Amino acid sequence: MNQPDDLKKTEPLKWSVGIGTDVWELFCACVAGDMENVKRLLAKDSALVRCHYNYRKPIYFAVRENRLEIAALLFDLDPEPTIWP
Repeated sequence: MNQPDDLKKTEPLKWSVGIGTDVWELFCACVAGDMENVKRLLAKDSALVRCHYNYRKPIYFAVRENRLEIAALLFDLDPEPTIWP
């Protein structure tokens, strides 16, 4: 994956919850199956479970990479993943 310029910034996103770098880090943790990092980021900012970029939420990356434990955690925290904040 290539990190978009908007997700290289350490400032809040205008169209989504979260800070650009945190959103990117969460997406990468979901892809890698890094549950510890996912939990750390969500503990830092619980709203990140609803973040998105190009209409993709963290759960998209977890499901795409077959990270079922992470997908289950994200679904528990955001049971309506098709609703945008």
